[in-house]
Amino acid sequence: MTQETLDAHKTTDAASVIDRLVTLHGLLPAFGLAQTGAAADRQTLFAGAGFDWPECANPEAVHSRQTDYPFSVDIGGGQLAAALDRTGTVRRVVTALGERDVRGATIPGVYTYKEVGFWEGSIGWEIMVDDTSLRCPTGNGFLGGVVPLFSGKADGVEVRALVSSPRDAAQSPRIDALLEIRNATDRPRKIQIAPLVLLTRGDADQLSVQVFVGEGAEGIAEMPAHGVVEAAVRISFSAPEATDAAAIQGSLEDEIAQRHRLFGQLTVPDEEWFGGQVLRLVELARQSGLNSPDGRSIGSFWGSNANPIPDVWFRDFAYTSFAMAEFDPEQAARSVAHLARYAIPEAAWEREADVHPEASGIEHSLGNAAMPAVVAHKLVVVHGLEAIANIRDELADYLKVLAGQLIELHASPNHLYSTLYISDGPSRGDFHTGSNIVAWAALVACGGDFADLIGPELAERSRDVAAQLGAAIRSRCTADLGTFGPGFVEGIYQDGRPVAVHDGEESDLTLASYFGYTDRDDPFVVNHARWAWSAENPYYAVATGGVDFWDWDDYNGVTYPGHGHVLATGTDPKSLRAALGLVRQTTDVDGSIWWWPFAHGETDGARVKRGLGKCGWVSGVLTARLLHDVYGIRRDWLNKQVTIAPFIPWKGYDWSDLPFGDGVLDIAAKVGLELVSVRLTNRTSTKLETTLEAAIPEGAMIEDIRYRGENARYQSEVVRSYSSSAVRMSGELAPNESAELVVTLRWAEPR
Repeated sequence: MTQETLDAHKTTDAASVIDRLVTLHGLLPAFGLAQTGAAADRQTLFAGAGFDWPECANPEAVHSRQTDYPFSVDIGGGQLAAALDRTGTVRRVVTALGERDVRGATIPGVYTYKEVGFWEGSIGWEIMVDDTSLRCPTGNGFLGGVVPLFSGKADGVEVRALVSSPRDAAQSPRIDALLEIRNATDRPRKIQIAPLVLLTRGDADQLSVQVFVGEGAEGIAEMPAHGVVEAAVRISFSAPEATDAAAIQGSLEDEIAQRHRLFGQLTVPDEEWFGGQVLRLVELARQSGLNSPDGRSIGSFWGSNANPIPDVWFRDFAYTSFAMAEFDPEQAARSVAHLARYAIPEAAWEREADVHPEASGIEHSLGNAAMPAVVAHKLVVVHGLEAIANIRDELADYLKVLAGQLIELHASPNHLYSTLYISDGPSRGDFHTGSNIVAWAALVACGGDFADLIGPELAERSRDVAAQLGAAIRSRCTADLGTFGPGFVEGIYQDGRPVAVHDGEESDLTLASYFGYTDRDDPFVVNHARWAWSAENPYYAVATGGVDFWDWDDYNGVTYPGHGHVLATGTDPKSLRAALGLVRQTTDVDGSIWWWPFAHGETDGARVKRGLGKCGWVSGVLTARLLHDVYGIRRDWLNKQVTIAPFIPWKGYDWSDLPFGDGVLDIAAKVGLELVSVRLTNRTSTKLETTLEAAIPEGAMIEDIRYRGENARYQSEVVRSYSSSAVRMSGELAPNESAELVVTLRWAEPR
């Protein structure tokens, strides 16, 4: 927070609480509704359910594959998950109670069930103006990118409401709201604010709504002409605690400040939407999970939208955990502990296991078995070994079992691991490429940064097997993709023939560079992605774009993880912008992403639907891919190293206060016709080894290179990057020092 902002806060005492909070934290205009019902800042129309929450809506009343969910803005991510309608009214609430192991007893991708409390109906507050009920707010943004702000006007009265769910585990699960009612007329108005509780499901005895108007709690106030009334609401889902309006305001401010400490501040000056969307993705990944009252993670939903279904989809939760590993280490440690606890079942089960009774527990889903190690490795690389201090023993036990079984199964130097499932869908081929990449990443972690946890003998064998497996994937899991050239394939069969389809629910090739297996511009990944997003992939939906994944009906088709893979097709600013545009066109107005955006056989690319539920899987995948490969930020606190190598289709970005180690980083990138630059400021207590890389636009000539203000034409490296070149400089950066790499350009033809 700058001194100018603090000074502005001090001098606006006459302003409302909400005005002061907006001044302090900024308002991200991430959602808003046009009069047509379409998204105000988009061309697509979400056709499935409109923007109003139907009364008595129960999306799970039919088979989940045939579900269109109502529009919702979600909050939560601690002990509570809640869905709000566009007026800010709470429609659904889930609270965490516990969990149970259901491996072998249910569908293949679900390893545990959540035990939850569930409320459904209309919960919040009712505003009476001159004895007439007023319901006017519609969402228009997120305070600090985190807390939704609902606003609207009716009958000369303007209403604004901030709604949040603080995740403090020491407190009872609750929702807090700050309200502002402004009289825009020339006559006095009587305002009454009362609790609203209309339940269709849930225990009313465990629910309480407290309303505070002004400095009192009676809920009634006289509002003079052009006057303002402020109120606060606390909705508790266990025994209510003593509170007041000031405490509610402080709780909300603490929540925003905490999110800023974990994320920093990202702006993309010429593309505001993408600047805000990364934080929205992190929030949606966080909101997909629940913690029990004792602080343990009990897993996740499909995404952030609250529902009473107990399923915890293992793979979905693993991907959301990558976002936590980057931006919320405390929550990531909880996630790793949950994943490690259940990752390796005793035996395979369900459909494919009936065909392959010889499959072991680790071969039920190789990717699921190895994923906790990969998430844990990302966590300690970004935040240090202290991030796993509270789960060290549990993690070590899991890693020893994982490494031991992977080593035992590795039969020869050219060996690939078999697996039955990716998540709940069967893996394609006898040897699935992406799952073997995850196993490789887990072995690398076991033999490297986790060597002390598993012991020298297992660590050495892990390193040997990882080297052999990495080579085997490169030699055996590639093929000629015709007009697209050589590339990775989905998998191979026993006879060596490649799988001739890209499965939409395969994201490990999408993250191969994030896992460290290959470079972000590896043509084998790029060519596979371009092939997957073409008519040569028999699962590609030509009319809408995307990878189809229908099973037994025509209701759902395109599955959203395929939209994560489209980012790998971008090899220059134009193609990357097009790929990012495909993501934006199928993202809801609050930044949410839905699992099934198009029906099978859909012919209208603007007819996006809210199918099945929100897609936490892709919230995590896109966070990782955007951070690592687009913004080009790689943080390594273990080795005190930072690399900034942007590959962006915009004029630049600024990321200030990005957490790193015991401090933060300030990063800025600029892309113009005359120069490109990358700047890094080290605001930690430790000297860092840094690498800055500036991508050169195709067709541009390098006129000059300066690093820290000095000529660096001879000291710099010029490396190949995607379809062009990049200038790279490395050096040491002391605490509170900055380094900037500036490359001046010249063009053969005027631009």
